[in-house]
Amino acid sequence: MAIRPFPKKVRVPRKTVVFPSTCPHCLRPASERIPIESKGVLTGWYLFYTKWKYSVIRVPFCRRFARRFWISHRIWNIALIATLILAVAVGFLGSSHDRGSGLLLFILIMGPASIPVWLNRPDRHIRLLAADAASIQFAVQEPAYAEALAAQNGTTVAEWYD
Repeated sequence: MAIRPFPKKVRVPRKTVVFPSTCPHCLRPASERIPIESKGVLTGWYLFYTKWKYSVIRVPFCRRFARRFWISHRIWNIALIATLILAVAVGFLGSSHDRGSGLLLFILIMGPASIPVWLNRPDRHIRLLAADAASIQFAVQEPAYAEALAAQNGTTVAEWYD
């Protein structure tokens, strides 16, 4: 499966963002809201740490996609907790020659548990690019959704390289 670039970019004036009542994944009616997060913007660098700023907005998706999204995240959380418990148990009960088994256990459990999270991530369909004082920018995979998002917010759809 090749990674497709986002064909459309929508710049919405910074006010209340109105999303279409359709899902950006399948264009069916949307009823559930899923948070999407921007990539971090470096806001400061200090001697011992860096400071990043993230923007988060909740986008409506269809019930089917939202269910898959939340189930995949629950599976990942359960796998992480199980891996940590098993790694601690192996560390206490295992022999001193068995140092790599905790890492192998992590890879064997978390690897498969990460696949559904990666496949059901909302930023494959709509991505929050940037938010500043004047506007919020979205990258949208589906051109029809981009047109509806722009129309509801009184703006136009820009090509990716504007």
